[in-house]
Amino acid sequence: MAATKRKPSLQENLDKEADRKHLTGKARKRYIGGTYNRLRKEGIIGQEKEAAKRQKSVEKGSSAAGRYIKLVESQHKSEKARKAAIRNRLDFLNKHYPYETRTKNPEIKAQLRTYKEYLGE
Repeated sequence: MAATKRKPSLQENLDKEADRKHLTGKARKRYIGGTYNRLRKEGIIGQEKEAAKRQKSVEKGSSAAGRYIKLVESQHKSEKARKAAIRNRLDFLNKHYPYETRTKNPEIKAQLRTYKEYLGE
């Protein structure tokens, strides 16, 4: 039975392509680095790491919001006061962070989502 052929790594493929184009020295480095960075920017490579980072950020944001809600619940007796405190926090975050940050940063998005769920919006 024939051994299965190992799939070449990205680095090996880039090296082979640079050899084919007869690139050496600085030109070779620029070609390999540029191709690698372009692929990373396009999201073809490194997606798992980015997804894991995003998930960790979401968990961090929702746990921070959870801790704040727990704090508010321990400080305020009435439901009205609790909701007012959470509403103030939500307003603070909306004023403090620009729209782009609120929509792109997963940590802030998670906090805002948690507060809105608590308020029932």
